[in-house]
Amino acid sequence: MTAIDKPTTRDLMPAAGAIAALHDFEAAHAFWHNDLFAACRAGQLSAEDFRFVFSQYYLYSKNFTRYLSGLMANLEDDRLRAQLAQNLWEEAGERDIEQRHAEIFRRFLVDGLGLDLVAVQFLPATQHFVHCFLERTRNGTALQASAFLSLGTEAIVARMYEIFVQGLLKAGIAEEHLRFFRIHMACDDAHAATLSEIVASLAGRPGFVGEAQAALCGGTESMSNAPYLLKGARRGYRMGPAEAVDSMVSDGLTCAINS
Repeated sequence: MTAIDKPTTRDLMPAAGAIAALHDFEAAHAFWHNDLFAACRAGQLSAEDFRFVFSQYYLYSKNFTRYLSGLMANLEDDRLRAQLAQNLWEEAGERDIEQRHAEIFRRFLVDGLGLDLVAVQFLPATQHFVHCFLERTRNGTALQASAFLSLGTEAIVARMYEIFVQGLLKAGIAEEHLRFFRIHMACDDAHAATLSEIVASLAGRPGFVGEAQAALCGGTESMSNAPYLLKGARRGYRMGPAEAVDSMVSDGLTCAINS
């Protein structure tokens, strides 16, 4: 073992203590203080605002089982794969495919928000975000993928969806259309526990806490890979300079609601 690989004191803490420390890290993360959540709590978002937000979220939601499948392919322990398969079974609607969670979310978009899904256009930043999820879960290590999905995804759902539900109700969206959120507020703690067990099973490896924290933060460190856009390129340019737009700023860091 090299000096670089030598485990630190926090890497050697018992698995339960390490997981608890990671949950504390997640709970205190700056993510919880973003402008979108503040606007939801204050009732400042309209139904039209939510149409934009959740039309983009749709790309993430309909690919969710692909993220779980990517992690499953990276797990060597068949018992852990079996536990993860239960999560997939529930996401897929168990015995009724029409009750799969992606379909329930589609019904929320169409019936609750009045969206035409065929007309939805995903922003480059949205596509980049989903690409990061797929890359992390399919091509990352088992620890990276499980921490990413556990601590950085499933473990935050109940708290995050509670904020969304507050905003949706204040925007006049009827409770009958919020089933997708209610289901996940109830069941995702169990899903997170399964993924957390996978993370805990990997707690003895060197650099565990640091690697798990980096995965928890998700794709944020990859924002610099977001492309530059040439908005007039489809029609061609005349002689002279042309502006390149940084999609990290225009799509990822500029508020589409207040700009």
